[in-house]
Amino acid sequence: RERDYGIFGFVNALALAHGLLNLLLYMTPQYGAIAIYSILRSMKWSAFTEFINKRYPLQHIGRLLGTTNVIVAIFGLVIYPIDALSEHHFDSSYVPANAF
Repeated sequence: RERDYGIFGFVNALALAHGLLNLLLYMTPQYGAIAIYSILRSMKWSAFTEFINKRYPLQHIGRLLGTTNVIVAIFGLVIYPIDALSEHHFDSSYVPANAF
């Protein structure tokens, strides 16, 4: 169980670094955010899958992973209204969207 806290702590630290780099308006931090995101995306799903595997019976894993993928996809659709809001109301500045 202690290893779980280390993995989730590392993933949370990467997510925080990614979010902070996204808030900076210069190009170099944006490249750093892309690099962190490429690592972060696979680490999030690896940590989540390990969490599911340890805490739920094997016969429920497929249903749990499928349900969470649908939920993540639905939340992923929120990007389109946020993009339109940033483009039309914030003069194409994505800082408010990234802060949200």
